[in-house]
Amino acid sequence: MCSALLGGDHQTLDALRQSVAGEVGGQGLTDAIAVASIFNAIDRVADGAGIELDDWKKDDIQAFDHLPARRAD
Repeated sequence: MCSALLGGDHQTLDALRQSVAGEVGGQGLTDAIAVASIFNAIDRVADGAGIELDDWKKDDIQAFDHLPARRAD
């Protein structure tokens, strides 16, 4: 869902919204999007402030580098 949102794929995003809402309900979908949005904002603040990840976290996060939502370019 994040990749569809960040990639601007509105057709896929609409289908995913309906699917997730069907599983967890409208409030569950809203809660999930709110949590992801807050995390994204906090992550950007930390990046902008120059806060470095601990070495053990850097190793763990590299497993996600191939995901479209992880790529900045």
